[in-house]
Amino acid sequence: MDAITRLNAWLLRAIDALAVVLFATLFGVVLAQIGFRYLLGSPLVWSEELARYIFVWVCFLGWLMAVARNDHIVITMFRDRLGGACRTMVLVVAELASIVLAAVLLWQGWALAGRNLTVTTVTLPFPFAVVYAIVPAAAALIILFALTRLAHIVRGGAARP
Repeated sequence: MDAITRLNAWLLRAIDALAVVLFATLFGVVLAQIGFRYLLGSPLVWSEELARYIFVWVCFLGWLMAVARNDHIVITMFRDRLGGACRTMVLVVAELASIVLAAVLLWQGWALAGRNLTVTTVTLPFPFAVVYAIVPAAAALIILFALTRLAHIVRGGAARP
């Protein structure tokens, strides 16, 4: 196993762990929100906002996990009927399209996070840049995963390295 494959495997384990922690936190925050609102009659002001932001991060982490494992839903009828060089070309174009999309997200996400460094959230003590930071971070990792898959395809491997 080469270094980049080991790096991708390590990154995927880290993403999985972060997703589990964030989802458990999301569950705890929503449970606390319900308990405080309906059982104690005193709702937490910050819980709904925090749950929303954690949900955004969990969604992006789920996208990363699907990209890293090459598990997105895909219609393969056309691709599977192709052979040899045509099939490889379709796979290469698909990976290049992913890289272009991720590059745009990286560029725009970085700008969005930068513009929100001084804008604080409504009820939480951190800037919106923390919420938006997942966009460029996920985009950078998607580029890495797509480049790894692209190199594998060009070397003559299957679409799933």
